[in-house]
Amino acid sequence: MRTVLQPSLRRSPSLLDTYVHEFQRVLEHGQARKALRSEEALRRADALTRKIVEQSFDPVIALDESRRILMANRAAHETFGYERPALIGRAIDDVFPDLARHLPALRERSVGDRHGTEGGPTPANTPNGDLPLEGASAARQRRVIELSARTGDGRELVIEIAWSVLNEAGPARHVLIARDISALKAQEEWLRHQAQHDPLTGLPNRVQLGEALDELLAIACAERRAGDGPGSDQTALLLLDLDRFKEVNDTLGHHIGDKVLVEFTQRLLDAADEGDLVARLGGDEFAVLLPFGRGGAAAWALAERIVASMREPFVLEDGLIGEVGTSIGIALTPEHAADCNTLLQRADVAMYAAKRGVGSIALYDAQADPHSVRQLTLGGAVRHAVEEHELSLELQPQLEIRTGRIRRVEALLRWHHPTRGLISPDQFVPQSELSGLIHEITEWSMVEAVRLLRGWRHAQLDLALALNVSARSFETDDLARNLIDELNAADIEPHRLILEITETAVLETTAPAIRSLEMLHRAGIRLDVDDFGTGYSSLSLLRQLKLDELKIDKSFIAGMTTREADYLIVQSTIELAHRLGLIVVAEGVENDDQLEALRTLNCDFVQGFLVAPAMASDALEPWLAENGAA
Repeated sequence: MRTVLQPSLRRSPSLLDTYVHEFQRVLEHGQARKALRSEEALRRADALTRKIVEQSFDPVIALDESRRILMANRAAHETFGYERPALIGRAIDDVFPDLARHLPALRERSVGDRHGTEGGPTPANTPNGDLPLEGASAARQRRVIELSARTGDGRELVIEIAWSVLNEAGPARHVLIARDISALKAQEEWLRHQAQHDPLTGLPNRVQLGEALDELLAIACAERRAGDGPGSDQTALLLLDLDRFKEVNDTLGHHIGDKVLVEFTQRLLDAADEGDLVARLGGDEFAVLLPFGRGGAAAWALAERIVASMREPFVLEDGLIGEVGTSIGIALTPEHAADCNTLLQRADVAMYAAKRGVGSIALYDAQADPHSVRQLTLGGAVRHAVEEHELSLELQPQLEIRTGRIRRVEALLRWHHPTRGLISPDQFVPQSELSGLIHEITEWSMVEAVRLLRGWRHAQLDLALALNVSARSFETDDLARNLIDELNAADIEPHRLILEITETAVLETTAPAIRSLEMLHRAGIRLDVDDFGTGYSSLSLLRQLKLDELKIDKSFIAGMTTREADYLIVQSTIELAHRLGLIVVAEGVENDDQLEALRTLNCDFVQGFLVAPAMASDALEPWLAENGAA
C-alpha cells in the first residue's frame, strides 16, 4: 500500500531564513566586538590624555561652576606651592586674588566666541560674579589673560592663562592652562629699565627725560586750553655739565672720571627737591626737570645749591683732591619753549652762555640767541664736518720784509660743505662759539697744525705756523696742556707755533682762559693778537696779556697810502709794539705802495695777495720751490 505524505500545517524555516538569522547573529556579534574595541580605545585615549595632562610642564586646572578646583596636575601644585592634593576643593580666588577684577573683561570677550564665530549669543548675567556659562552649548570658549598669583608659600607670580569653558552634556567646567611668566616679566622690566636709565649712575637717561618732558608739556598745554589747573604755571629745565672733566679723564683715567660722575650724581640728588627729575644725558651732561609751580626763582635757587655743592673738592685716586666746577643753563616753559626739543636747545644755549660768562649759571636770553635753532642745526653740521674731514687748513705765506724770505705761514680754516660749497669761518665760527662746538674745532685745528709742523721739520723747511684759535676754547686748560704735550711728543720747538686770537675775543675772555694762554706763553708758544685796532681797549689789552706779536687789521693797511689818519695809526702801532718788544705783522697787503710804506715804518712781516693767496697745504712746498722764497 503506497503511503501519501501530507504537507505539515507549520511552515518549516527556509534556507533564506536560516541565512538571514545567522547573518544577523554574526552582525550583532561583530557590533558588540566593535563596541568593546571602541570602549577600550576610549579608555586608552582617556588614560593617555590624563597622563599628558599630569606630566605637562604647564599647570592645568579644572574648575566647577562656582570656581572651585576639581582637578590640578602636578605642575599646578609645584608652581603654586601646594602639597598634593591641597589645591583640590580650594577656591581659585585663593590662587588668583585679583581674578574678580578680570571678570568683566572676560564676560565681554566671551561675546561672539562661544560658537567659534563672531556675533554669537550674548552671555546671560551670572550670579555671584561667576563667569558666564549659560547657553554655552558644546563649543569651547577660549580667552588668554595675564594676572598675578599668590602661592601657598607666600610668593607673588605673574601668570598667563589660557581659559576655556566646556559645557558638553553636563555641568559647565572651566579649564585653564597656566604659564609662569614672572622671569619673562622681570627680564622685560630690566630691559625697559636699561633702555630708560644710565647704567653708571642709575639716573633716568635722555629717553626718559624726553618722555617725562613731553608728558608734562602735553598736560600743561591741555590745561592752558581748559583755562585752569597748573597749565599757566612755569616749570624749568636745568642743563649742566662738568668743567675740566675731560682733564680728569685724560690725566687720571676714565675709571676716576666715572667716580667723579657718580659723586656728582649724589650731589645733584642731594640738592634737588622732591619731585625734581634728575637725569644723565650722556658724558658729563646732566639735566634736572622741575615740576609745575617751580619756575625761574626755584630753578635759580636750585642751580645755586648745585654750584655751592661743587665747592667741596672731589677726593680722587690715592687721596688726590681735585676741584671740578659746573656750568648750568636754565630754560623755562612756556616762556622760552613749549616743546621738548626746543626747550632742550634753549637750555643748551644757556649752559654755554654760562661757560662764557662770569658766573656758573645763565638763564636763556632770546636777545643773545636770535637764531638758536639755526645755531644748533649748524652745530650738528659742524660735528659732522669734523668727523667727515670736511674741514681743512689753507696756508698763506708771510714775507719777512728785512730778508725778503718766507719764514712763516698763516693757517686759515676752511669748511668745504658737500652741498653748499666753501663756507667762510666768519659764517660758522661765531655760531660755534655760541654753541660750544668751537672747542672741537680748535682741537682739530691744533692737531692739524702739529702734523704740518712735523712734516716741515722732516722736509727741513725753516717755517713757523700761525694758527687762528678762539680764546673761548681755553676756558679750561685741557686744550693748552694737550697742545704742549703734542708739541713735545713730536719734538717740535714751541716757538714754531703762533696762536692768533682776535682782539675782540680776548677782551671778552674770562680769567681762566687768560691763565691758559699764559701757560702756553710760558711753554714757549707765541701769542699774537689778530685784527689789532678794531677793539675798544687795544692799549689796555697790551698790559693785560703777555703777548709776543700783534697783527694790524687789514682795514688800516688798505687806507694807509690814501688816508693820513690810517697811516698815522699804523705808524704809531708799529712804534709802540716795537717799544714793547713785539713783532708786527700787517695783513691785507695788496700793492707795492703799501709794501714800501710798511718797509719804511720797519714792519716785520706782511701777508696778502701781493705776497701770495691762501693755498692748499700740499701746494705750499711746490710754491716755495718755484718762488725761491724759503
